[in-house]
Amino acid sequence: TSSTLEWGLYWAADGTYTQRFIFEVSADGNAGTKEAADVLGATVTAGWYFIVAWHDKTANTINIQVNDGTADSGAHTTGSADRAGVFEIGRRDAGSYWNGRIGPSGFWKRMLTATEKTWLYNSGDGRKYADLTTQLKSELQGWWNLTEASGNRADSHGANTLVDNNTVTNNAGPTFSDDFASL
Repeated sequence: TSSTLEWGLYWAADGTYTQRFIFEVSADGNAGTKEAADVLGATVTAGWYFIVAWHDKTANTINIQVNDGTADSGAHTTGSADRAGVFEIGRRDAGSYWNGRIGPSGFWKRMLTATEKTWLYNSGDGRKYADLTTQLKSELQGWWNLTEASGNRADSHGANTLVDNNTVTNNAGPTFSDDFASL
């Protein structure tokens, strides 16, 4: 819900940010500062995207980068809220579910270096959890392969299993040879 917003990473279908990935950060749990992935531009149907979003508290910016390209960056000087909201992948609010596939996803409590992001992107082939180096596991909070056909989503790194809120019954997850890492 809006009163528990710390941050959000989502896709906007229409309005100001038509067919754009958006990274939003809130200082008070309600109103948020948004940064759109304008460098990428409009997305295409059936495309895979590698997305990294972060808040740089030193530079006072929020940033979103797609496919290891140039990052979009905007001023954000008020930090982020520390709320008790639930971490969710594929759902923004009750009833706002993602209608598509999501590849493996990771969450870090630090900014990734440019070299780490390029390595994870792997020229569009992504990486598997087993490929992660000790350095990349530093401050990693969770890694979800998202290959389950239905039910809860297991955390490969820790104990942060995601609860199934909208049962997926006909999608076995990514079907390509190497897991695609989306953050």
